[in-house]
Amino acid sequence: MNDPMHSAKNNTYVPCLSLVFLLYSFHLTGLCAQEIDMSQSIKVGVYLSPPFIMEKDDGFTGMSIELWEALAGNLGLSFSYHKAPTFGELIQGTEEGRFDIAVTI
Repeated sequence: MNDPMHSAKNNTYVPCLSLVFLLYSFHLTGLCAQEIDMSQSIKVGVYLSPPFIMEKDDGFTGMSIELWEALAGNLGLSFSYHKAPTFGELIQGTEEGRFDIAVTI
């Protein structure tokens, strides 16, 4: 069945899930052993996954990037992006403290 309304409804879940992931990641940072100095620039690990995270000449763009930047802007956080070559490396880098937070789909 190729119902456009059904497809559009399912497409709204993806940005919502991305936001939940971002908020959950921030929640977990308070529970992890690593301390994050919020006065310092936050190291944001990203893994390319269009249309959520895409690379452009001067940085990154996409739905997850827009959500992260809106959240960081509202919280007054400074940050820098660091690209992970694989999803596994993104997770491992976050666990090991190379990234303070992971942003992906």
